[in-house]
Amino acid sequence: VYRGEKARPVQISIWYPAKKRSTLPRMSYVDYLLKVVNETDFAIPDKAAKQAFLLKWKQDYERRKIPVDVLIELLSEKMNAVENAEASAGPFPLILYAASINSSPYENLFLFEYLASHGYIVAAVPSNGRHSGIMTMDWEGSNAQVDDLAFVLAYMKSDSTVDFERIGALGFSWGGLAVSQLAVKNHLIDGTVCLDGGVRFGFDGNRWKNYPYYRSDKLRSPFMLMSSRGYREATRKDFISRIKYAPVFHLNYPFLQHSKFCSADHQIRLGWIRKQMTDKVNPLNRKKLRRDFNAGKYPTQILNDRIIRSYELLCFYTGAFFDWVLKDDPKGQAVVFRGPARNGYPAELVQYQANAALPVPPNQAEFIQIMQRKPGGLTEAKRLFLELRKKDPELKIFSEAYMNNLGYRLLHGNRIDEAISVLELNAIAYPNSANVYDSLGEAYAAGKAYQKAIRSYQRSLELDRTNANAVKMLRKLKGKDD
Repeated sequence: VYRGEKARPVQISIWYPAKKRSTLPRMSYVDYLLKVVNETDFAIPDKAAKQAFLLKWKQDYERRKIPVDVLIELLSEKMNAVENAEASAGPFPLILYAASINSSPYENLFLFEYLASHGYIVAAVPSNGRHSGIMTMDWEGSNAQVDDLAFVLAYMKSDSTVDFERIGALGFSWGGLAVSQLAVKNHLIDGTVCLDGGVRFGFDGNRWKNYPYYRSDKLRSPFMLMSSRGYREATRKDFISRIKYAPVFHLNYPFLQHSKFCSADHQIRLGWIRKQMTDKVNPLNRKKLRRDFNAGKYPTQILNDRIIRSYELLCFYTGAFFDWVLKDDPKGQAVVFRGPARNGYPAELVQYQANAALPVPPNQAEFIQIMQRKPGGLTEAKRLFLELRKKDPELKIFSEAYMNNLGYRLLHGNRIDEAISVLELNAIAYPNSANVYDSLGEAYAAGKAYQKAIRSYQRSLELDRTNANAVKMLRKLKGKDD
């Protein structure tokens, strides 16, 4: 008997500021890792299921030439969090996190523990597809993750320690694409950090143009993109370049590959380095190397210090950004706006660019209110629109259809001059619309501005050679003049 598809579970992992640590033990890496076992079904895993999962995890890394003893040591490594610790009273700002494609949120443990220790609640979801638990790299898959984040936001309303006046979004890779769209969709998001997210890989063109929440020109809250060394300016033709009415901060890390934007990769790397120090280094140099390692000095042949420092800088800027947008902290704002060099970080570690936001234009309802002001509303609306168009040539405040219908209502009410003004404005906004010029020609003809009517119908016919009405009206208007 088939029962059809049921609603799927969504596992939410929460990091939060806790009261002073009690006698409860700190979590180890394996504690985090085993939570992935029941990520999609909520069944309590038995010992065999846990062992099978860990075996697969080890095999995956062994294929990448990571020594087994490094992996075993990592599993027992103590983290900073205490599971089910008593929460501090709050309220604290909330940060929603979306994981990379088909990944668990535990990919960025360092960052979450860092944010929680600085007064944030982080609620994270895995990257599961709409149906089978496997994320698909398409609109449906991305929309599933956006919906999961919206579900988490609704769920967290039951938590009295959350301040719902201060909400941020954070995502890595495919998850960065999801949080970017969430920020467009949901006005409650006060700021977004995209860690080498999908928006920078050029998910654009026909594939995404009809997705309503991929409209970055609708974004109104601050946005920070952190990109890897493979970043190319050409990839910005899409989401990032179209952000106009929100401040955008772009930090490019030349020493970070894509995988280095999650802490799991760094944990493996550091474990391997420690093994090199004990097993592969000349005994005469081992003591000095160990001392340098503990002092934060990493010789080139053992560890590229720039990679670790770049990830630390990533955490620092993420925290400073959210301090600014979620806590109104002037120090955080200063850090974000100053750029790395003025904050004391070498230019080789991170490249910085900031784009200021354009003044937010009125929406359609607000613009219509301006038009309806007496006296001079239409004149003021046209002046404002032309002024805004100079700053943003692609600006669309109102829809073509709405303004066209408004023009006809005025025309049928014998308010011909007003109808002409409205339809002229529509022609400025939509210069390639044959229908707009056809309607404008009709208004001109009603006002006996025959030469203007002829020019409008000619333009309509240029844009649409099949416009029979324009042909008919041009014949009718032949011989008439102003």
